[in-house]
Amino acid sequence: MSDLRSKSRDSNMELLRIIGMYVIVLGHFSQELLTNGVVNGFEKQLALFTSSGGQMVTNCYVMISGYYLSTKKRIELRKILNMWGAALFYSYGITIILAATVGLQQPMGISEILTILFPVSCRQWWFVSAYIGTYVLAQYINILIDAMKVIEYRRLILILVLMLSVIPTFTVSGTWFHELTWCIFLYLLGGYIRKYEADVAPLSRGFCVCNMLICVTVLGASVVLLDSLPAISAKLGGVMYFRGLNKFPCLVTSISVFMFFMKCNIGNNRIINRISKLTFGVYLIHMQVLLKELVWKPFLCGINKSGGYLLIWIAPLVVFAICAFIEYLRDKIFNGVKPAVIKMR
Repeated sequence: MSDLRSKSRDSNMELLRIIGMYVIVLGHFSQELLTNGVVNGFEKQLALFTSSGGQMVTNCYVMISGYYLSTKKRIELRKILNMWGAALFYSYGITIILAATVGLQQPMGISEILTILFPVSCRQWWFVSAYIGTYVLAQYINILIDAMKVIEYRRLILILVLMLSVIPTFTVSGTWFHELTWCIFLYLLGGYIRKYEADVAPLSRGFCVCNMLICVTVLGASVVLLDSLPAISAKLGGVMYFRGLNKFPCLVTSISVFMFFMKCNIGNNRIINRISKLTFGVYLIHMQVLLKELVWKPFLCGINKSGGYLLIWIAPLVVFAICAFIEYLRDKIFNGVKPAVIKMR
C-alpha cells in the first residue's frame, strides 16, 4: 500500500489511503471485539457496523493503483523490491523482538515458520501477496488497456463484474473468484475511470456524497441486520457476507467512496502525503502473524467500562499512530543507510 501513488500525487487520493487504513484497523479491532465476545448492546451493534468497512477500502487501494499506474509504460522493479523488503523486515523483526521479550505464545509448526520466513510467497498478508502479483503483471495489463477500444473495455468490465461479483453474491458461489484475479479486475476498473474520466465527470460532488453515505450506511446495516437473523446468516456463511471483498454491495460501496474522493479537490498537502506513505507499514505491523492477536489485548479489558463505545474509535487510532511512527523510523533509517552505502561505493 505504500507504492500506490504517482510522482505527482493528488492529496485527495492520499487522504483516502489514510482514512482507508484507519477503517481497516478499525475493522480488525471490531472483529476482535466480536470474536472475544466482550461487547454487548449498543457497543456490539457499533462493532458490527464498524467491522463492515475494511474489505471495502481494500478495494479502493487497488483501484487507486489502477487509476495511477495504468498510464505507465514501464513498472519499476525497485518498488516491488521495496514492498517485499518491508514485508521481510517486519516479518523477521517483529518475530525476533517478540521471541526476545515476551516469548512466543505457543510452539510454531512448519507452516507458521514458512509463513514468517517467506511472508509474501506464503501469504502472511494476503493483500501484499495479491497486490505484488498484480504489480508484476501491471505492465502487461497496461498494454491490454491501451489496445482496447472503449466498447471492448466496458464489455470486459461488465463480464468481470458478473463473473467475480454478481454471480458469487447471489448464488453463494465463487467459481471464478481469487484474490489475484479480483485485484486485477479492480486495477482494470481504476484504469477505466482514469482513461475515460469524461464518462464520470458529469457526476456532481453532491451526488457522490449522497451516494457514498447511502452505500456505506447500507453496507454497515447489512451486517447488523444479518446478526439479528441467525437462520439467514448461517445459510449465507456469516453476518459479514455482504461486506465480503467481492460481494456486489461491497463493490458498489467501494466505487462510491472512490468517486467521492476523486471529486474532492484539496490541492497538494505535504502533511497528508507524508502520512499516507506510512500506511503500508501500519498494515504490515498490526497484521503481522504473531502480533495481530497481541496488539489488541490492552484494549479488550476496558471495552465494557463506561465509555466503551468511544474506545472502539480511539483504540484503532492509537494503534495506527504507533505503527505509523515505527514505519516512519524504519523509513528514516533505511533512507539514511542507502546514501551512506552509495558514498562508500
